[in-house]
Amino acid sequence: MRLSAQADPVQHPTLLVSSSRYAGNVSSVVPGVTVTGGVTASYDGSLPNVFLNEIADPSFGITSGITLDAYDIGNPSPQAHPLVGTPRLVGSLDVTAAAMAQGKSISTSFPSKSELALHISTDGTSVSLMGYAAPINQLDVSNSNTPSVIDPSNPVTSTTPRAIADLALDGGALTLSPTSTRIAATTAVVPCSPTARTTWWATPATRART
Repeated sequence: MRLSAQADPVQHPTLLVSSSRYAGNVSSVVPGVTVTGGVTASYDGSLPNVFLNEIADPSFGITSGITLDAYDIGNPSPQAHPLVGTPRLVGSLDVTAAAMAQGKSISTSFPSKSELALHISTDGTSVSLMGYAAPINQLDVSNSNTPSVIDPSNPVTSTTPRAIADLALDGGALTLSPTSTRIAATTAVVPCSPTARTTWWATPATRART
């Protein structure tokens, strides 16, 4: 799949939207069997009741895929209402599937939303975002420890590297960079890529580079 920036942002301004869709089902969580955050789940994996498991497990979450869609907001869709222009979809990329094709994983997490903020590189050639180096339908990943820093008070005992996706806007090439830097689960992560080859990520407490 190809996701390209328009060459002329004045004549063809492009809106890039990140999104995620819940991919779980009834069997994703089994009441009385599945253990999350040190407690046994009370609700199955069906929407919307699955998130009632947060009552007993404040760390509860399920990973889901990442999609990027590009819209030409200067050239509305032919099906648009004459008085209300609808942006025209010009490109789409399943980031999670593209990562899988490289033998890697990146996902976001429901209902945590400290990921998927999009940042254009300073030279305008790439966009970067943050996620988790984990496949979809994994539990409590957003509150898991990073491999290099273990919090003994964390009820989620698993470890998951965080991941940075860097997407070249001219051809859709995807670069993934895992990181084990400690990142607070409640802190929004803001990656910003100066070039297509150098990725930065930062929180108010830490700054790191690959």
